[in-house]
Amino acid sequence: MVNWLFNWFTYQAVQKTATFINNQMPSEKTTSEKTPPPMESSKVERQNLRGANLKGKNLANQNLSGADLSGADLSGANLSGANLTNANLTNANLTNANLTLANLSGANLRGTNRTGAKLAGAKLKGATMLDGTIHD
Repeated sequence: MVNWLFNWFTYQAVQKTATFINNQMPSEKTTSEKTPPPMESSKVERQNLRGANLKGKNLANQNLSGADLSGADLSGANLSGANLTNANLTNANLTNANLTLANLSGANLRGTNRTGAKLAGAKLKGATMLDGTIHD
């Protein structure tokens, strides 16, 4: 019962965070609709986004430091200039993600799919990559 309750609360937290992020992303709107304000960095910092579907999302310049993004789908996401310091990206899908100038210092990148990821100018000091390879 305790495990079920813990899993339910964890699921609810992930869903609320993913809904918050989805609601902050640009979408097709009429000109009469207001665009929501930019996402506040503190709302995402150290959050549990484990397994979240963030495919193609614009997370440029966001503070994702310490966030748990393990198993998340970040394929095609724009993470340019994002702060991913000490983030857990274990088994995350970073295929074709834009990580230009992102700070990945101390991030856990074990098992990530980095095929086609743009890492120009990215800070990788102390990042953990078990396989030690970055593919073009």
